[in-house]
Amino acid sequence: MILSLLSTAVVVYTIACIYTSKSMTFKKVMSVVPKVWKRLLVTFLWSYLLVFVFIIVAVAMFVLWGSIFADHVGAIAIVILVTLLILYLTGLMYITIVWHLGNVISVLEEVYGIKALKKSRNLLKGKIGVVVALFIILGAFFGGTQTFYKILVLHIWPMSMLIKFCVGLACLLLMVMVVLVGLVVETVLYLVSKSYKNSLNDIAGPMFLSRTTTSKCSKLSRYSKALGLENIKIYRMF
Repeated sequence: MILSLLSTAVVVYTIACIYTSKSMTFKKVMSVVPKVWKRLLVTFLWSYLLVFVFIIVAVAMFVLWGSIFADHVGAIAIVILVTLLILYLTGLMYITIVWHLGNVISVLEEVYGIKALKKSRNLLKGKIGVVVALFIILGAFFGGTQTFYKILVLHIWPMSMLIKFCVGLACLLLMVMVVLVGLVVETVLYLVSKSYKNSLNDIAGPMFLSRTTTSKCSKLSRYSKALGLENIKIYRMF
């Protein structure tokens, strides 16, 4: 969890600095972590709680299905089971997306916990299809790398320990890259969503690229100034 909090804060803030064309140093980026880790931790805990409650409810529904159709599993029972599975996977994916975007909000705004998750859900309105597609692609790369490692190294091909180590290291680096790309995608998604909704005043320093339109935020939140992202330029994409 500590590594996840650290990587989330560092990557999100770094992307914000890139969008603002603000100079970065390792010391400056790392100085942000103490300012945001508590907010991130609260958001993480709320997300874990929501996932836990969701799984408990899902298990209860599957147990209820089993108790009802224990003696006779017909076509209706199979249809109901498939429907429950689809609802479970869809709900779990939606909660995960809201959770990840809420982490970005916790870093770039003075919002955390359940409020960050609610704000994340509002930002996703009208864009959930694109977001789901992006997360499916990233999840496919991550899962595919894991499957490749298990099949190639653990089960099928005989190879020396050195080759296994090299292949395992390559798979690990690839999975780390997928995770980092996911954080970048989440941050850019947040910035684009805020620009689309014309609510840029509470962003801690995002900048959008365009060929024609340039504007400045008239107000910046106190949190934005605390992170050193004041006096930014915002280029709207729409």
